[in-house]
Amino acid sequence: MTISETSSNLKNTPPQWGRKFIQTIADLRLAIILLLLIAIFSISGTVIEQGQSLSFYQVNYPEKPALFGFLTWKVLLLLGLNHVYSTWWYLSLLILFGSSLTACTFRRQLPALKAARKWQFYQQSRQFQKLALSAELETGSLESLTPLLEKKGYKVFLENNSLYARKGLIGKIGPIIVHAAMLIILAGSIWGALTGFFAQEMVASGDSFQVKNIIEAGPLSKNSLPKDWGIKVNRFWIDYSPKGDIEQFYSDLSVIDNQGEEIDRKTIQVNQPLHHKGVTFYQTSWGIAGVKVQVNNSPILQLPMAS
Repeated sequence: MTISETSSNLKNTPPQWGRKFIQTIADLRLAIILLLLIAIFSISGTVIEQGQSLSFYQVNYPEKPALFGFLTWKVLLLLGLNHVYSTWWYLSLLILFGSSLTACTFRRQLPALKAARKWQFYQQSRQFQKLALSAELETGSLESLTPLLEKKGYKVFLENNSLYARKGLIGKIGPIIVHAAMLIILAGSIWGALTGFFAQEMVASGDSFQVKNIIEAGPLSKNSLPKDWGIKVNRFWIDYSPKGDIEQFYSDLSVIDNQGEEIDRKTIQVNQPLHHKGVTFYQTSWGIAGVKVQVNNSPILQLPMAS
């Protein structure tokens, strides 16, 4: 009997712990705290330059004097504030917040929607007293009340001497849609952090390159790196306004295979990058790499720029 009772207790313990855990993560207060933490660390990732070199952080975040009295380059690198969005603790916050939204959806939002869809006829006067607003009508009838309620947008159900009317069911669906949208965004952020990468290349007009200068990459990004194709910069130019101000930057790019054959081509500009096989190419900066000179019919001389 003792063994049997112990076995029964062991069987009952996990569901109790499971229910308690779900109740905890479904707490609205926990969700708000997690959302605030995610917002704070997201802001820090915007304020602190991400993916820079060690020397950059040593120069801009020295030990003496430390920023705010504590933020030095050593603290910044130790906490991973130089790549906030791919740190284990930031991804853990996203996963925990997503779990909280999921638990809240299944424990509160879906049951509330299911309850709102049911016709609930009150039979006792004390049930009406619990309502936030109630009143007694001395005149009129259920038949005359029905068209008035329907005109106001209520869904009316009449049974014997009882009338039930409701509206605002869409308000119960709204939070579920919001939760689903947030879960999709969180899933995309986590997937991007795990499988994405960031690279930068300095390429002169007419040259081609393959993505190799990886600055930051997720642990599952190996299969995302381009292997059998590259990019050729056909031309780069700048449009100026009549006053001499810069209006737009352009880069004519070609996607080429390992044999140099063109696969795709697009002229990119600000907010209009090139997308190919899940990789996005966009302009970040420009500079003068050299000067080409030709006097009359002389050979073209290319003079490189000094550092």
